[in-house]
Amino acid sequence: MQITLHRKKHSQIIPELYEIEERFKECPFCKSKEIRFVRSIVTTPEINVITCQKCHIGYIDRQPTETFLREFYKKYYSKDDGHTTIDPHALVNHLIRQFGKLRTKNTFSILDFGGGDGSISQLLANYLLTSNLAQQVNISNVDYNARDGEGGHSSYKIVKNNLLSFEAIPPGKKFDLVIASAILEHVKNPRETLSILLNYLEENGVFYARTPWVYPIFNALTKVGIYIDLPYPAHLFDMGNAFWNSILKTLNLSSGFYLEKSCTSLVESSFRERPLRTLIAHLLKIPSYIFKNHYHFAGGWEVIIKRRAGLKK
Repeated sequence: MQITLHRKKHSQIIPELYEIEERFKECPFCKSKEIRFVRSIVTTPEINVITCQKCHIGYIDRQPTETFLREFYKKYYSKDDGHTTIDPHALVNHLIRQFGKLRTKNTFSILDFGGGDGSISQLLANYLLTSNLAQQVNISNVDYNARDGEGGHSSYKIVKNNLLSFEAIPPGKKFDLVIASAILEHVKNPRETLSILLNYLEENGVFYARTPWVYPIFNALTKVGIYIDLPYPAHLFDMGNAFWNSILKTLNLSSGFYLEKSCTSLVESSFRERPLRTLIAHLLKIPSYIFKNHYHFAGGWEVIIKRRAGLKK
């Protein structure tokens, strides 16, 4: 018997055939041909989930065109559609704990990639100012649909620029903190994007990323007859512990950067709003704290990468 569960939060939208690109014949991240079929998510046209045995990324083998995605994301994160489930205050409190002691600077710069309304970076800016870690915070919020939100009250001490692409960032600009929270799975070129983000880091700068890691869970459920819709085309990639633990080697960046933290990500939902979902998420994550890299059902992963000091940029 097969049970099919449809996920309202990320309902599947299948583009027209002319809006879907040709199938990847090799890993789109590392170009390896050591790839493995996981499961099919659409039969007409055939669209499959694949994992790379070399860099350990999971991906959809036929992806929408860039034009389709731009139109899709114009509506995806509308204010009341429920796609953004994480509480900005909870995430910022979590980040402050994860970052540990940040350097005190007169002017602190933040690059918030895929930040939407910039709530996360604005709340972080407020923390830096009230903790006397900075006298001014400059925020560059890069997003297809960049807009102002309610993450904090801007003043002369917080200078925020909403940008539609990296091209709008001044040449040579570097940042003390780069945030890519729940965004890399959405972009069509995560290798190029990740390389760009890391190279925007100032010496001793901090990079934070949070990504879904759901393919192992969905695959295991499929084997026992429970079929859950994968969020196509919202999530094009899946990035877990093996991917992140080898990322600097994959990108040939080990000499200039180091992986400071690599661990299961925080739970997005809250017990007050979604008690059952939150309980299940916490239960799934608990074994990852004990078995670490030998456990593959955490549902999400996060990393902190730092740029080494004293090297030529």
